[in-house]
Amino acid sequence: LQLICTNQQCEKNWDMTFEEATGRTTVDKNGNIIVCTWSRENEHEVGLYNISPEGEILDSDKFELETKGSIVDVFETVDSNYLIVRSKKVVGNTMDQEYSYQKISPQGDVIWSFSNTRFSGGYMGNIIQTLDDNGNESFLSVGTVGVIGDMKVRIFKLNQNGEMEWENLYTESGVEIGKSILETDDGNFLVMGERQGPEEGDTERSVVLLKIDKEGNLIWRKKFAWASMPGMKFVPWENGGYLVVGRYVNSPGRMTSTFKDFWDTFYMTIVSAEGEVINRFHGGETKITVNSVLSIDEENCILMGFGDRTTKGNPDIPNNMRFVSYHK
Repeated sequence: LQLICTNQQCEKNWDMTFEEATGRTTVDKNGNIIVCTWSRENEHEVGLYNISPEGEILDSDKFELETKGSIVDVFETVDSNYLIVRSKKVVGNTMDQEYSYQKISPQGDVIWSFSNTRFSGGYMGNIIQTLDDNGNESFLSVGTVGVIGDMKVRIFKLNQNGEMEWENLYTESGVEIGKSILETDDGNFLVMGERQGPEEGDTERSVVLLKIDKEGNLIWRKKFAWASMPGMKFVPWENGGYLVVGRYVNSPGRMTSTFKDFWDTFYMTIVSAEGEVINRFHGGETKITVNSVLSIDEENCILMGFGDRTTKGNPDIPNNMRFVSYHK
């Protein structure tokens, strides 16, 4: 596992290598970097590292937890503990994943634990933390449930004690996959998903936006055609709107082309707070397979991904990490 810290121009400040296989990072209230790690040699063990912005390890520890599996997400809770999400395949089922949600103290004590096996096909989006009117924390998780050919967006809410308060499924028909959720300025939530085509006016995929209230009731549902590959992430943008970012296969033959005549770039769609498309464009000659987008402010973002996809299969050309900065 390697951690790389850059400035806003994506120039490397420092890097750090860990002995563990994989992990996730977050930033705490003090601006320090929290790294949560996992190792295949001991699937129950979790490592927690507290690192300063300058790259100094301030504290570190390892804990044995009852759950096991790779780290999917980690973040600091409002009461200065940590929520860790882990996943593992369900034995005897090639589709379903078991996800465990554990709130632990900085000392590794388990405060509460919640497990769930209803996410299917490895499709889990993100989980976010929110506060109710009394200042109590709760958590909303988005993902997908179902079988091939009939999948639905699934959202559930955990309260401050790790108990499920509600669970809802959302779809019109066919296959819809839940990928990401954000809290809106009016205290509701916006969910981004995707659905497979073809439908009238669609390309290979469509992006689906669902706005729900605090109880999971659907306020509105919007859909717009994507381009070539599914939408990946979305972040807040100017005037209360959102920037949806994904992959675009830049080739006349699209997915039927060979590696020699196509490359991955990014595709962006700006939507309003009401989910209406304002503008859309792709990266042209910029070669990047996008897997994440970071919002710097309402006018700037950074895309992170991998390098030129035309090098796939060639062991002599590394598939390097790549960053693209974008200004509106």
